[in-house]
Amino acid sequence: ATGISDIPACDFIVKTVNEKADVTILAIGPLTNIALALSKDPSIAKKAKLVLMGGHISRANPEWNIKCDPEAARIVFESKIPITMVGLDVTEKCQLSHEQIGLIKQTGNKRTDLLGDMIEKFLQQFNFMPTLHDPLALATMIWPELMEYENKTILIETRGEFTRGVTVDLVQNHNPNAKVAVTVNSDEFIDRFLKRIRT
Repeated sequence: ATGISDIPACDFIVKTVNEKADVTILAIGPLTNIALALSKDPSIAKKAKLVLMGGHISRANPEWNIKCDPEAARIVFESKIPITMVGLDVTEKCQLSHEQIGLIKQTGNKRTDLLGDMIEKFLQQFNFMPTLHDPLALATMIWPELMEYENKTILIETRGEFTRGVTVDLVQNHNPNAKVAVTVNSDEFIDRFLKRIRT
């Protein structure tokens, strides 16, 4: 679907999934609207798939997208919707270099000119190189071969004083609820990303 909708996002998700075949939802922020959609119509969990940028499995710190609404994340992970999770474990390996930023800025099309300006503002404000978190999540839909995945049981901590929002990798994996990216060919991904935006 394209364009701007005048209905709430959760209703738009329910409507789209029920009207279209083979829907994959790409979530690059908190999972609030997806949880609301699943609560309104649990049957969409059997009709759609979900790719999300969020969480990580290698340390006990909450990732931002999950931390913003852990209750929503818990609803989503318990819903049985097929999930592909792309967490900080792999996205943090996809950081741009100064040389790659230079390639973007010297390309000379409207997209790369805008992106180059945005990167400059990012560098001035944060003083560290940008990481391709969300583009890597999208890449799982285009180039799934760039990552290796493991089926895992992911639980969301909603009550911990210090761990609220943590994605817990339940090592036993009795009932896996997510296909989780565990490695990435970062050089190949960044190369393909740069080629795509520079053409």
